Amino acid sequence: MKHTPGEWEDSRQCDAVVTKTKPEGFKYYGDAETEKACLAYYGGYVIAESVQERDRPLIKAAPDLLLACENLLREPTTTHRREARAAIAKAVRDE
Repeated sequence: MKHTPGEWEDSRQCDAVVTKTKPEGFKYYGDAETEKACLAYYGGYVIAESVQERDRPLIKAAPDLLLACENLLREPTTTHRREARAAIAKAVRDE
């Protein structure tokens, strides 16, 4: 299963996490104007909604954490350990 690509970030208007990258195969159930309005409101394509502030760093770091784990399992190098530490730091930081 592939996850939604792109940098995951805070929504402009509410407690959501979004990406600017349109997910592959994305279909909006509504007309083009409504989709445009939703993108403008949220500031991107919604990854998660109604997210507690304390949980946002973990959700935003999820793609980095996945990549770091995959790299470590494939080839546990010092560079990959550094990447994993950076991804964990991103996930647990206080904003």
